[in-house]
Formats: sequence, C-alpha cells, structure tokens
Amino acid sequence: MADSASAWPEIPEVEFLTKYSNISKEEALARIEQVKDALRRDGQHLYKCIEHGTFGNSKINRHPFYRQLLELSRSPDFRFLELGCCFGVDTRKLIHDGVDPAKLSVSDLSDVYWNLGRDILFAGDEPSVERVFGDFTTAESSSDLPHIVSAHGWVEKFDAVSAFAILHCLSKEQTDQFLVNCFQSLKWGGNLIGWCVGTLNSAGSTTNVMTPTKGLPGREERPRFLHTADSLLLYLHSIGFSQVRVTVSLRHIPGADNASYFGELKPSFLVFSATKLKKPAA
Repeated sequence: MADSASAWPEIPEVEFLTKYSNISKEEALARIEQVKDALRRDGQHLYKCIEHGTFGNSKINRHPFYRQLLELSRSPDFRFLELGCCFGVDTRKLIHDGVDPAKLSVSDLSDVYWNLGRDILFAGDEPSVERVFGDFTTAESSSDLPHIVSAHGWVEKFDAVSAFAILHCLSKEQTDQFLVNCFQSLKWGGNLIGWCVGTLNSAGSTTNVMTPTKGLPGREERPRFLHTADSLLLYLHSIGFSQVRVTVSLRHIPGADNASYFGELKPSFLVFSATKLKKPAA
C-alpha cells in the first residue's frame, strides 16, 4: 500500500538560481520573468510550474533518494539521465554538488526550454552534458522516427533516471510507455525517481486538460491522466520494478483549486522511487 509522507516545506523559488549564478534575489526574479515573456512571445506552452515561477530552484535535492544518488555518482561508471530537463536547473544542481558533467545526460521534448535556461536564466552558462531532445513516450514500433532509447544507445545505460513533473502532463497511454522506456533505460540495479501531481480519487483519472503536442510529428492532443498513489505503485510493479515506494506529500500544488483543470478530481502530490532489480545469475 502507498503511505503518507510529512509535508514538504515550500521550496524558495530562486534559492538555487541566486546561489549558482551569484546574483541577487531581485536579479533572479527578473530573469524568471524574462524567461516567461520569451516563451509567451514564441507561443510556447507555459506549464504551471513555469507560470507560477517555481523554476528558479532545484527539485532533485528535495527527493529522499538524493543523498544516495550523490554517493552512487562517485563510481567511475555512474551514468544519470534527467528526463524533462526543461531549463536545466537540476542538472546544474548535480554539477554544483560535485557530479561530473560527463556522467550526465538530459532529455526533453524540445530544446526550447533548455536554450532559454542557457541564454536567459543562467546568462550564457551551459553544462557540457549529453543532450537529446525528442518524444520519450513512443514505443519502438509506433513511429517512423528512431526510438529515442535504442537510437542513442540508452538501453540499460543508466544507474538512475529522474522524472520530475512529467507524468501529470501525459495521457494514460503516454504515461504507460514513458515508464516502460524508463525501465528499459536503466541498468539492472538502477533506480527511477521523481514526483508528479496525482489524485486522491479511488482510481487514476483523466483531467479536463489536454497534453501539449509541441508540434512533434504524430503527437496527438489527449486528456492528461493523474495516477493515485496505489495505481502508480501497481503499474510500476507490473512492468518489472521492485522496491517501489509512492508517498503522498502534503506539499501545496499551484492551481489545485482550479476546477477547469481538475474538475471533480482531488489533486495530490506523489513522490516515487523504484528499483530495477539485478538480473538473476545465469
């Protein structure tokens, strides 16, 4: 069964940005507004975390697995994949905390947000990490485009994969395939970590909001899907993960009272981790 976690403190919106870039809070807030203005001018989708300006601070260090992740990163063979890298804040946090950039890979639907992170949010700073942009929700045979996992040699490549603020932006079918692709990308013994908005309703449910297509070929608008803690736990087990943990956090969700988004759903905040256990000996 899924269990409940204690409340997370509210994340300061610009704490990491000010520290990493050695700038004032006022300058950090100004850069955040410049990023949002640039997205609006370009007609890009503003996710809620962007609209509310919460992207000036890192997320990954708030996850319970983070200390263990830093320990694992000391191994010379360690490799890490950040999915939904957006502006590259968590990537820079890892590097700031001592992880070798050569051990890091990042991915997102497109490079629009990453480039704004480089050009505006971090004012020209760009980490030397592997960058791959494309749809991580497709199956091997569902598209004429190269499958992102196999095409880039990512099958069983990573010791850890992160997926923060992604699942609630996807349809049920996309969520299912995304998590399968995460499993395929992990080494045996590797770990998946992340968080997402979920629902307290008795079963996972669709919302009133559609998935953004980002103009990608074959990507259709579909109703977004929210897992419950138990439905996410069960699905992760069903595709082969072990040691699955999904906790319900009391952290505030921006827009939780927005009926046009959630309808009759009761939103929650899910923090998850799962392990791809080692292959049995031959």
